[in-house]
Amino acid sequence: MGKFFAVTIIVIAILSAIPIVRHTWWMAPDISTHGAPIDEQMSETMAEAGISFLASQILLAVFMGGLMVGRTPEYLKQRLHARHMKLVGLYILALPIAVLVGTAVAMAMPG
Repeated sequence: MGKFFAVTIIVIAILSAIPIVRHTWWMAPDISTHGAPIDEQMSETMAEAGISFLASQILLAVFMGGLMVGRTPEYLKQRLHARHMKLVGLYILALPIAVLVGTAVAMAMPG
């Protein structure tokens, strides 16, 4: 069951990264001379976010799969300790927290 869970997380992470790698997300048409550089920056940001998302999901899957099987989780012959999982958990929670704080600030602004 643990290996199935780990494989499921990895498959979901890879499938969610495909639109980012293939650049198939929707972009509005350029309406100014700055449109092309903005689109390029958006493309680079999406690629970097996709790579870091995929890496964190793979580490999470390896850790959870290892715990469910009943052995110490390893990735590339390196043991994953509690410190590593705390960093992965912090990374996974950082984006939702940043979005919620940004939304709260934006809603608190007058106008």
